Amino acid sequence: MIRRPAALFASVIAAFVPSPSLAVEAFTSNIPPFSIETGARAGFVREIVVEMAKRVGADVPIVFGKSWPQSQEDAKTRVDTIIFPLARTGSREAQYQWIQKILDMDVAFATAPGKPAAGDEATTRALARVGVRDGSPMVKELKDRGYANLVVLKTSAENVRALYEGKIDAWYAPAPEIAFNWVEQKLPGSPVFGLKLQTVPLYIAASRNTPGIDFEKWRKAYATIEQDGTRTRILATYGLK
Repeated sequence: MIRRPAALFASVIAAFVPSPSLAVEAFTSNIPPFSIETGARAGFVREIVVEMAKRVGADVPIVFGKSWPQSQEDAKTRVDTIIFPLARTGSREAQYQWIQKILDMDVAFATAPGKPAAGDEATTRALARVGVRDGSPMVKELKDRGYANLVVLKTSAENVRALYEGKIDAWYAPAPEIAFNWVEQKLPGSPVFGLKLQTVPLYIAASRNTPGIDFEKWRKAYATIEQDGTRTRILATYGLK
């Protein structure tokens, strides 16, 4: 069979046109203790993601975006993008695919040492300033509940310092995040935990379009991490079970 010159030319050109990349990237942000950009420790979710990638046999670059809200938006539409740590909430449910739950987190109000616990909703609403971390689902949750006293700060470190210095009256966040950052910032005493409004599952998630990610392989990798004690050892180094 004789091929037409035009068809032959088209086939040669196509051979040199690169196909779409199936490289997987993992988006995150500096949110201790879940994911830490610099320092001796990487954050427990980041450590788990790296360990899972090793067992899957994948080279997955960890990408720290300019801001956590923007990284979440980008991950919704990108191909083959993992994102962590992500609390699984009703408003996020359809925006991502949910690969693996890591743990359940109590989300509570904390006040500074020596201050009374914010133990009920009347007290938390009466506070002048309640800190929340930008990009966290806690911002929307408290706004939806009608809280008008929110101070949205960019990072966990900013929130914990503001709490200690009296710039906010309480910080509303996952309890592990509050406790870890208090110790990490070497602040005296311990934060006082009060009203818990919810318990949220913390996940490793992914974008909606993921032809290059085999979720079952990732989930099997996580199962082996649980079975051989790697997950327990990682969590223990951050004071978690």
